Amino acid sequence: MKKILLFIFLIIFIVGYSIDLKIIVYETPPIMFAENGKIKGILPEIINYIAKKENWNI
Repeated sequence: MKKILLFIFLIIFIVGYSIDLKIIVYETPPIMFAENGKIKGILPEIINYIAKKENWNI
């Protein structure tokens, strides 16, 4: 498992600093859920925070 994670991070750094990231959404309130066409919950907030700090496009 550690080797797979290391490989994924390596690919991200090789591709470039600004990347497009696609997230799969599944409803498990309060962790993640859809409300009025928007994704809400704890996990999307964390992902958006990290994306802003790392300059990712989601």
